[in-house]
Parts: sequence; structure tokens; C-alpha cells
Amino acid sequence: MSSGVWNYVLGYVIISVRGRSLERFVNLCVSKGIRVWAIRRTRANELTASVMCEDFYKLKPILRQSRCRVHILSKHGAPFLYVRNRARGMLLLSSIVLAIALLAVSRFIWAIDIRGCVNVERAEVLTLLQELDIAPGITRNSVSTSRIGNELKQRDERIAWAGAEIEGVRLVIDIVEADGRSQQDASGPNSVYAACDGIITSIIAIEGKPVVTAGQAVKKGDLLIEGNLVDTEGAQLQVSARGTVLANVLYTLSYAFPPDSPYIMRSGASGSAARVGIFGWQLESRDAFASSETEWSRKVNVEGLMLPIEFEFGTRYELSGSSGAVVGEQALLNASELATRMALEEMPEDGRIITKVTETDIKDDGAIAVVVRLVVQRDIGVAGPVLRRDVSGDEE
Repeated sequence: MSSGVWNYVLGYVIISVRGRSLERFVNLCVSKGIRVWAIRRTRANELTASVMCEDFYKLKPILRQSRCRVHILSKHGAPFLYVRNRARGMLLLSSIVLAIALLAVSRFIWAIDIRGCVNVERAEVLTLLQELDIAPGITRNSVSTSRIGNELKQRDERIAWAGAEIEGVRLVIDIVEADGRSQQDASGPNSVYAACDGIITSIIAIEGKPVVTAGQAVKKGDLLIEGNLVDTEGAQLQVSARGTVLANVLYTLSYAFPPDSPYIMRSGASGSAARVGIFGWQLESRDAFASSETEWSRKVNVEGLMLPIEFEFGTRYELSGSSGAVVGEQALLNASELATRMALEEMPEDGRIITKVTETDIKDDGAIAVVVRLVVQRDIGVAGPVLRRDVSGDEE
């Protein structure tokens, strides 16, 4: 069972902690084995975090040592749902039965999606999967995704590469056809090069020869996957190299805000948020605030019986405006958060934020300078012309 579901079953609270030693409070929690997550600093002397119900009462000595105060902002989970609805016996019983049914259903694969088929028929791939004893209704634990790709490639020579991944209760099969290469590579042979500087985290070459490894630093323009190959007899063979090259890329963005810059900040008020998606349509819970932002923290997929449904749960925070009249530490926090929002909007859509560091400084004229450094994991591979080489490996 995932940690998000387990947290909901046992119950957790979102708390606000105030004091001058917030870092010490967090360090003491970790040293005492108290798990806190979703930690967010909202003011210079205040942060919000989530903590399990059973651990909340263990915070008293830690609060005394760190000289902090705690306040419960909201309560979440099955225990609080029971308290609110214990007078409604049938509703509670139905909810329990539904939860058990969802947990039972989530242990199985109920749908198989096949992508990338052009010349190979989808029915043919399903037949190959049945030969491997893989069909709707099979348990998730009995599916070896690494084995599926190799077996499909060996059983059908028209399949150049195949990959499998479990998404919720769906088994997704990606197919790359050997015969379909000419359609995809109409521009001719190519190699894959680095679109920017970064540190390689993983490389999967569908076609071509990888020339870098995980942990290696590369610069923009460096060769990643070679499309110019040499066979066992020394003859050159040019292919259209392709694959996925993930790397950690550092972005450094600088912003300057005049002393009278308006800021949009969280007021401190918050509430729970939920939304359900089905067939591309989304229905979201009512927003009680005039201006707000939502952090989605948990996602549950129910995609069986031809009815893919996705539930998301999170916390909605009220936003309020402030002006340059705010000074000191609070002004720095406001500018830092605004700069972070602007930086995130400039990040590539396919990127995943690994780390974020902000630095603030107040200039002589009162302006606030903010530097945001983000480490983003993204695919940096781009196609480029093949460099011809002689047998010794020298470039021509």
C-alpha cells in the first residue's frame, strides 16, 4: 500500500508551527523518528507541515525544546471522516465497502493499452501477450515489465523495441516497429547530441550506440548516441539514432523587484481540495477563496471496466496581495516566492524539479534582487547530422 493511502487510513493533520527555531524543530522531529512532510515556510518565523495523528502528541517536548508553538490548520483521513459521519451509519458502511473494493480492484491489471502500432496489428500483440499468460485480470505483482519487452521483440521480428509500464490498473505497452523506421527517419541517418549542459542520470538507446554513461557531465553539442556504427567486418553502417537521455540541468535565473513591487502571498488560510477526472473531463471542488492556489499531493487512479477515473486530493491556500510597504525579512520572503513562481513558468514542460535554492539581497536603493537556482531533470537529446568516421574512430 502506498504511503499516501496509508497516511489517509491512519489520519494526519496539517499544522502551523511558529517560532524562531524552526530548523531546530524539524531536526528534532527527524531525530526522534517523527515523520513530517510537505514542509513549507510561509513566513520568516512560521512554517506549515503534515504529521501523522499518532505523532502529533509526541511534539510537545520538541516544541518546548525549540520554543515553538503549533496550531492545527486542517485534519484529514479516515478517522476524522468517521467522526464527522458516525451518525450516518449507512453512508459510513458504504464508504468502507467502497474503499475495500477499490483496494481489492487496484491489485489487478484491468486494461492493456498498446501504443506505436502501425504495421503490427494490436490484436497480434495481444495474442503474443496471451502466450506470455498476460491478460486483463492478472495480478500486478505477477507482471514483469522488463521481461515483456524482451519477449515481444524475440517473438516478432517486426518489433525493433518494446517497453512495458504499469500505470494504475493499466498495463501500457510501447512498440517501436523495425519496418516503421523509414517513416520516422525520412530525413536520413542522424546522431543524438546534448541540447544543453548537464549531468547524465540515465540513457536508453532505442537505436544507435550510447557513448555516455550515468553520472557523466556533458556540454551542449556533445555526442550522446552515435548513429554511425561499424560492424564486425569493419564496414560502416549509418542509422537514425534515437533514445531517451535524462540529465540534471542547472538553471540560474535572476530577478530584480523595485521597492514598491506588489506581491501575491498566502494569507495563512487553507482548506482541502479534491477533483475527479474521467475521459479528459475534470470536476473540481468549490473554491471558497476569492484568490487561491492549490497544491495537489495525492493521486488515485481507478481505471477498470472501461471507465478510467482519476481522483486527486490536495490543499488549497488563500492568496492575498501586499505592496512594497512590507519591509525586512517578510519582503525578502515575498520577493523570493514571486521569483520562484516566475522561474517555474520558464522551465520546460517535460522537466522535473530536483532541487531549488533562492538567494535574496536588498540593494542600496531598496530594490530586492533574487537569484533562483533550479536543478531540473529533463531529456536533453536532440537529433543532428551523423559525423563520418574512419575505422580507427577519427572524425572526418
